Amino acid sequence: MINEKLNEALNEIVGKLFSLNRLFDRACSVLSVKHKAITSAKIIHSTLAHFFPIFADSITEYQQSRNMLSRYPSTQEGNEMYESPIQFYEIALEEMSRFEDMVEDALDSAVTGDIRDHSTKNFLNGILKSWNPYLETMNNIVDICKNYGNDLKSQMQFDDEIEHCFVVPIVGDN
Repeated sequence: MINEKLNEALNEIVGKLFSLNRLFDRACSVLSVKHKAITSAKIIHSTLAHFFPIFADSITEYQQSRNMLSRYPSTQEGNEMYESPIQFYEIALEEMSRFEDMVEDALDSAVTGDIRDHSTKNFLNGILKSWNPYLETMNNIVDICKNYGNDLKSQMQFDDEIEHCFVVPIVGDN
């Protein structure tokens, strides 16, 4: 079994992944409709937005394997508007970094005090290792998009070339 406090940290991590899914789903709608970043929306949706709930499932499966219940925290309403693609990309990078911080906090909790849960510690280390290429991908998107500039022509060119930012395999027909 997992310590209740540590299991609750895992629940919060699961909630953050579903929040990221909602953030990315909404942003893909805005990218596609408002900014006409059709390629970016398609690739980000299939490769990143769809990844988050699948990744959350791996955490809940771990909880179940340790005879613990999962709880799914609520997510915020998906109604954000982004004035430019780079605005979304920067927010997404910030939120993905917060997720990494949450995992690191849970990892610290797993090895300190009276908890000493080495199985969960190893599991969380694996989560961080799996997360790294996704965070690197978003970092690349932010850095390269900024280099293109924020005018419409530059953003359309970036949209045509976004796939070069991806460290993780692109999913789907793009």
